[in-house]
Amino acid sequence: GLGIGEWTSGSMIGADIVTAEPDNTGRGVVLKDRFVNWQSFPFAPYGGSFHYYAKDKDIGTDPSLFPVVDDQQDWSLDDATLSEDGCTSVVMRRKLDTGDRFDRVLVPGEPVRIIWAHGEGTVLAYHSANRGATVLYP
Repeated sequence: GLGIGEWTSGSMIGADIVTAEPDNTGRGVVLKDRFVNWQSFPFAPYGGSFHYYAKDKDIGTDPSLFPVVDDQQDWSLDDATLSEDGCTSVVMRRKLDTGDRFDRVLVPGEPVRIIWAHGEGTVLAYHSANRGATVLYP
C-alpha cells in the first residue's frame, strides 16, 4: 500500500492509504481507498493488549490491524503491470482535494510525507518490516 502520512509524525495514525490488490481473476488490480483509525502499541501478534485510536467518534475503533476501506473511493487506476516475478506496478491518481474527511488534502508546492508497505503474498496482510517513509519536496 501507499499512503499519505500524518504530517508531523509520518506514522500510520491518521494516514490516508491506497492499496493495490489482485482482482478475483488474478490478472488485474483493484485499488481500495483506505484510512487508518487505529494504533497498536505495542504490536502483539501472539497475544497481548492492543490500544486503539479513533480520530472521529462516528467511526469508532476497529479491532483489526488493517486500514479501514473508505466509503468514498477516490483513486482511479490508469495502468497496472503484474510481472512474472510477482511484482505489481501501478499508475494511479486522485484529486488533490477530494472533499472526503478521511483523505489528506495535497497542496501544490508543499512537501508530502509518504508511507509505504507491502506484504509477502497476494492478500492484504501485516507488512512486518516491509515498510518505509519519505518526504517528497516540490
